[in-house]
Amino acid sequence: VSFQSHTASHSILADLDAESLHCEFDTSSTVIEEITGKPVSAIAYPQGRYNPLVEEIASEYFIFAYTTEYPDRTDEFNSYTIPRYYISRGFSDEELESIID
Repeated sequence: VSFQSHTASHSILADLDAESLHCEFDTSSTVIEEITGKPVSAIAYPQGRYNPLVEEIASEYFIFAYTTEYPDRTDEFNSYTIPRYYISRGFSDEELESIID
């Protein structure tokens, strides 16, 4: 099992300034590392939202970052814009199956 970051307050990162981004990334990483004793190397952007500033500052804290862009709808990405399937608590069996198939 691996625990990684999803920020400290679940804010929309694309709406934050550099100082706030540093705080979100540093706080979340520190708390997880203190609890698990293991380094944090990835983040999943809340609601998948990011911009160039978010990518730049995320690269100071993490090796990877995940968006909510579906892999089958994204041709280009880098280590800080990795696509992933978003699965919410309210997904029906049919919705989940459509992603898995």
